[in-house]
Amino acid sequence: MLKTLEGALRGVITALFDALGSDPANQPHTDALMPSLLSLYEMFDPDMHATALARDVLEYEIWRLGYGRTRDAEALLFQAPYKGGQIASLRLADLVAVEQVFCDAARARAEFVPFDRAQTERRVRDAFRQGVAEPWLDWYHLERADWLNAR
Repeated sequence: MLKTLEGALRGVITALFDALGSDPANQPHTDALMPSLLSLYEMFDPDMHATALARDVLEYEIWRLGYGRTRDAEALLFQAPYKGGQIASLRLADLVAVEQVFCDAARARAEFVPFDRAQTERRVRDAFRQGVAEPWLDWYHLERADWLNAR
């Protein structure tokens, strides 16, 4: 939907600039409209919204690893950093820094305290790096009914 709005808005803006730009006398009007049109375009820019959503998902996975409720802490030790690695592969932030935040989150979780610290960090780093190396976000598009069949 946002891509459709972006395309329509881009077409309108292009047509407007073409019409105004055809006569040099209109240049002051074009210059005056530019800031408003750019802010309108930014409002509908799907990349901006997708980036914000991806950051939210990344922050959720960090929170989930450190504090979220789970029935299977062992599985979570792989799932959250793996999904976080997939999202981080979009280069929203420095990968090394994001990986470290996942390690810090795992250390903050009470269920992981009895585990060997070095082993926990290694598992988090391995899962994160695997997610970065396999950035296909198909899990993000699966219908709930298909989750079991997708394994």
